[in-house]
Amino acid sequence: MQSLFRVAFVLLSVASLSCLLAYIYLASKGGSLALYSTQSARLMSRQKKVFVSLAFVGLLVCLFAGAHALLFWLPADWGGIDESGEFTSLREYLSVLVALFGGLGLGQFIDKSVHRSFYLSEAYAQIEALRLIVEASTSEASLKGVIARFEHERAQLLKRLDDLPKSHECDQPLLWPDGQMSLVYGSMIALAHEQLARLQPLSEARPKT
Repeated sequence: MQSLFRVAFVLLSVASLSCLLAYIYLASKGGSLALYSTQSARLMSRQKKVFVSLAFVGLLVCLFAGAHALLFWLPADWGGIDESGEFTSLREYLSVLVALFGGLGLGQFIDKSVHRSFYLSEAYAQIEALRLIVEASTSEASLKGVIARFEHERAQLLKRLDDLPKSHECDQPLLWPDGQMSLVYGSMIALAHEQLARLQPLSEARPKT
């Protein structure tokens, strides 16, 4: 029985460390939909929940072990008796605090950084779309060309959303980055049509030569 528990703990240790390394790699690489999905439970499949949980366990263990090693200078007899009547050293108590608060803070920082990167991509795309509309606002033909370009981009995004596997994690397609970008292009198309509607009466009022 002990050997089975040992094997189980070894597998859990390897899985946690592997998930933690994968999490760090995805966070450093950027653009990870797996990490983006943590913003909503509706976007997370069971596999992603297990992956994030194991990565977080690995982070807590690493922080605890690191803090415990750095606090080597604390005397081993400093501590107190816990509720179960066992002695808990100050070194272990402080290491637990570092792991909990450090792990939660670092996890939230990475999570916010991932979501911010997607938000900035949407913002830059919206700024570029507004620039194209402004530059094309002197010509009906240019505005129609911009509208056609936006409609093509939006159609491509919607097609990618339709191609997603029909699973629980995809039941809210507009919550994904492509879905958010399709909404951005939809609003830009509406804005371009408004600008075109303002421009057409002016062109009709011009004297024909």
